[in-house]
Amino acid sequence: MFQAGAWHDRLVTSFAALHDMTGKVAVVTGGSRGIGRAIVQTLAEAGADVVIASRKLDACEAVAEQVRASTGRQAVAIACHVGRWGDCAAPGQRGVELHDRGDHPRRRRRHPQGVTGAYAPVPSAGPS
Repeated sequence: MFQAGAWHDRLVTSFAALHDMTGKVAVVTGGSRGIGRAIVQTLAEAGADVVIASRKLDACEAVAEQVRASTGRQAVAIACHVGRWGDCAAPGQRGVELHDRGDHPRRRRRHPQGVTGAYAPVPSAGPS
């Protein structure tokens, strides 16, 4: 049988209560349904703007509209099939564009190859 400990009254039941994602942009592949859809909603409720990527653009657009209506956060839909190498750059690039918009509270330095943050480009990355 469960016995509450001294910490029990301090349990936190939401991601947003633990993490402030304000000023962040999250790219979620497979974000139009299932676990990906729940992750999109959770990150938006925590303050993140979201890029929703999936193979079916109409499903992504429906989720983006629901997220904007329920959270007031920016939500962008993009069609992407992660099994096709040529599609894989688009969601990340759209996230960079969303993050680097002029009214964003925290602008990060952009790397010359378009990579932001602490990561250097990986010149040998490819489908093989």
